[in-house]
Amino acid sequence: MDEHTGVMIEEFKRLVQLVAEGVADNSRQIADLSLEVRQGLTAITELKFRDELAFNRIDEISRQLTSGLQYMESIQQQLIEVKANQERVLLVTRQLEESLAKIDKKLVEYDNRLKLLELKAF
Repeated sequence: MDEHTGVMIEEFKRLVQLVAEGVADNSRQIADLSLEVRQGLTAITELKFRDELAFNRIDEISRQLTSGLQYMESIQQQLIEVKANQERVLLVTRQLEESLAKIDKKLVEYDNRLKLLELKAF
């Protein structure tokens, strides 16, 4: 082996070593990037899960608010009915008062007639 061939072999070994180091370095970088991508995917999955939980909670709150609104509308309708009943009660009360006043007037008339009859009888 001549000196030139020995130098070329050494140069080739050095190049192979550099390539091996570069491949190892690239392999480490790819592994690091792969880990970062996996961590990113895990974070995205967690965020998606949290978003689903938040959406489900918002949906549940929406259902509760809808139910509450329906309940309030039902109470409002009942209050309208109570007011109508109250107005009917007031009307009937007025009618009863008028009837009682007429009865009282008639009782006074009958009492006066009775007194007249009693006076005539004596």
